[in-house]
Amino acid sequence: MVRAEVGVEEPTGINASGDQGNLVVSMTIEDPPPGLSGTSSFEPTEAGTWTSSVVVTDRFGRFSRQAVTFEARHPARPHAVVAMGDSVASGHGLQIRDYLGGDSCFRSGDGYPSRVVDALVSSGDLPSTATLALVACSGTDTGDLRSDLVTGGFADTEPAGSDRRTQLDWAIRANPGLVLLSVGINNLGFVHPERLIVGNELDDGVVQPRLDGLTNDLRGIVDDLISSTDATVVVTGYYNPTAERPQGIPGCETDCFVAVTNDAVRRMNAAIQAAIPVSERVRFVDLAPLFVGHGAPNGLGPDGARAGLGFLGDLLGDYTEGIHAYCARGDSQGEPWVNSVDCVHPTTDGARAIANAVVAAVRS
Repeated sequence: MVRAEVGVEEPTGINASGDQGNLVVSMTIEDPPPGLSGTSSFEPTEAGTWTSSVVVTDRFGRFSRQAVTFEARHPARPHAVVAMGDSVASGHGLQIRDYLGGDSCFRSGDGYPSRVVDALVSSGDLPSTATLALVACSGTDTGDLRSDLVTGGFADTEPAGSDRRTQLDWAIRANPGLVLLSVGINNLGFVHPERLIVGNELDDGVVQPRLDGLTNDLRGIVDDLISSTDATVVVTGYYNPTAERPQGIPGCETDCFVAVTNDAVRRMNAAIQAAIPVSERVRFVDLAPLFVGHGAPNGLGPDGARAGLGFLGDLLGDYTEGIHAYCARGDSQGEPWVNSVDCVHPTTDGARAIANAVVAAVRS
């Protein structure tokens, strides 16, 4: 294997010699990685992993071929953590100012990524100097990880001069020891259940293409993280935020809505798991069992206000329309780990439970 840092020239160490009287005439590399000069020098221009073939030909015209792996990385930050993905990773709902326009990405230091870092520092798995880059942004789907420019990455990331990159670019350039990734629920369109349900079941013609796209996109993201960083990648699934006796939607309320959303979450988690390669560097964390019995409470205010009526409905606007379906009808049940403003995002207790599950996966 030949390894180098991006922008730094390293000798490849590739050479060939023949037996006495059988001289090597030529040596070439098929499908060379970017930044390879001849066969002797590797100065990568981008991070990645490539497998090329070295072909050696002797004076009799005979040749042999051997595979060589080239790895290019940005400088490693083994004690850094990058948190990518959507609102579950960003901590949406944990700071009320976000609902008033405080942060369009709805990021919070009380979300599960910060708690993971704190726990790993407390246990000695990370040093006290460990750092977190929270680049996750509410509303993100798998395609946005490659296209949408966000802030939140490490300020000294090269090349200097830009504080806005894609989430994937921030992670690759950081080359951290750990990447936390929660993404996929926005691919499905979970906050608009009325668009996913026909009668008393999921509309397969709508849902399945979205799940197929989720799997394909996420597979590419995880592959890029594995091939372009040295990080361990922890991918979370999703929980069902639905109350035990939810509002639901017309034609599918209470028990019907619970059954259909359970099916949606099950299929979504299966689509996420299908995207994850078999690798000692990748972990999947199933969050669904954690939240059983901890679904959404009744939303803030009476049910009519949650449905978009009156002052509260006007104030919360879009936040109440689609997600009102997940809120409890009447009294809240059990100990909700889902917040009462939007009925889908974790409370601090929910974030703590997610963090504990992620820490267990990291340490496994």
